[in-house]
Amino acid sequence: MQILYLGITFAVIITILAFRRPLYQAVLGGLAVTAILFRIPSVEVVRCVAMVFTKWSSLSVLLSFYFITFLQRILEARSQIKLAQQDLNGIFHNRRVNTA
Repeated sequence: MQILYLGITFAVIITILAFRRPLYQAVLGGLAVTAILFRIPSVEVVRCVAMVFTKWSSLSVLLSFYFITFLQRILEARSQIKLAQQDLNGIFHNRRVNTA
């Protein structure tokens, strides 16, 4: 049954993204559906969200994702990602290494 719930949650996220909504809205929709399907009390949801912003281990992961996204957008705006890919192709000749 839990696999079915996770499948429904995934379907909700994909559906929201299909309507061209931002990723954060899709994730929030997925979180809401998960809380409803798994019958997680709203107090527990608020406590978990608060822990993301108060525990360094969770906050550091969140900040890392934001930092990586920020740098990626800067590089895309300057067309530097394509140049980096071409340079990696010249050095390693391996798509897996380039992806990493």
